[in-house]
Amino acid sequence: LSVSGLHAGLIYLALNFVFSIFAGKKKQKLPRFVFITAGLWSFALVTGFAAPVLRAVIMFNLIGYGAIFFRNTPRNQLNLLFVSAFILLFFNPYFLFDVGFQLSYFAMAGLICVTPWLSSIASPATYAGDLVWKSLCASFAATITTLPLTLFYFKQFPIWFFLCNMVVVPATSLLLFLAACLASGMRFLSGFTDLLVDWLLIFISWFNTPSLGYIDYIHFDGVDLLLCSVLIFTAALAISGRSFIYSRNAIIILIVWQVCSLTRSYTVKNSRVLTVYSLKNHSAASIHVADSLTYMITDSSQFDFRLKPHFISLNRPVLVNRPFNFVSGPSAAVYFVGHPSQWSVPVSPQVNVLVLSNGVVLTEDLVSRFPRLEKVVTDGSGSLLSNRTTERICRNFGLSYHNTREMGAFRLPVQ
Repeated sequence: LSVSGLHAGLIYLALNFVFSIFAGKKKQKLPRFVFITAGLWSFALVTGFAAPVLRAVIMFNLIGYGAIFFRNTPRNQLNLLFVSAFILLFFNPYFLFDVGFQLSYFAMAGLICVTPWLSSIASPATYAGDLVWKSLCASFAATITTLPLTLFYFKQFPIWFFLCNMVVVPATSLLLFLAACLASGMRFLSGFTDLLVDWLLIFISWFNTPSLGYIDYIHFDGVDLLLCSVLIFTAALAISGRSFIYSRNAIIILIVWQVCSLTRSYTVKNSRVLTVYSLKNHSAASIHVADSLTYMITDSSQFDFRLKPHFISLNRPVLVNRPFNFVSGPSAAVYFVGHPSQWSVPVSPQVNVLVLSNGVVLTEDLVSRFPRLEKVVTDGSGSLLSNRTTERICRNFGLSYHNTREMGAFRLPVQ
């Protein structure tokens, strides 16, 4: 999501080297700037104008423009970052909700603000040691500043991020250079390129396991995002300035964050909720009781993207994949009709909620079988015609109707 910005930087360096013939005279700086700008925007066009690439291209354009007309210094980097964000949001305000946009800018803020401070902690004597140390500092700075976002969006934390970044980023940069060479006709590099790709995929697969490479199923919501971001910012000010006030504020924020997390965990662990999900052309439902969650789904390929995020929010319950067709509680009794599971529980006369799956249409005969029926729910497996028919029958009998295709997932406390 953010490596495209790095690739834009590599393209800039390559173009800067190619057009260095125009660097001698002052009158040639403008044509050099025009050629480099055209090359960068051509790269942005090829990548589909991705937000990280646009950020990098605009920043390099501003750097080139400042080098011609103004006295550009490294102190202007943070200003360039904010100006580029203003320009992008001026033309497309929805970039603010783009994950790549957010990660790219937070990572760059970390590289600009945090990396110099971390690099000053140690000064290796050798050139190789200094290079490794600066790479570690840059990787750590970008990871820390983007940590709240990665936890919020992906619910995972990479354990070996510093090692992977030091290997994957240079390797992908080399692959970009080799791809350009192959495109220009240097076919003798194809064997080495294939070997590098195979080696890189093997290296990534070593760390692509929950037990070794990353911590999975981390519940991180909007409150966590806000408090974690404020905590990182306050702790950075406390460490860099050695301030007692900021240290105290960081401890207070940490305590508030933990109290909120404990309260939410207690509430979740004492809940009993039935959920019927909205999966197009498929059925899925779950029942959460304290530390366990029983779920059923007709298409397992939908699990990671549709069910897993919800399961993570339930504080790491024990998952049981088992079909069910009847759920009862003091305030509700729910019966599933049309699901391909084996109906082992007899129909209760107390059923007040009916869930229809696989295109089952509500009929007058079906309504008569449940005298206490109050609500009918159709999941995503029903067709548009069957849902419209069910809605009409519900309206005739005065029943409440919930269409998950149009209204989203259906949740019902059954305590």
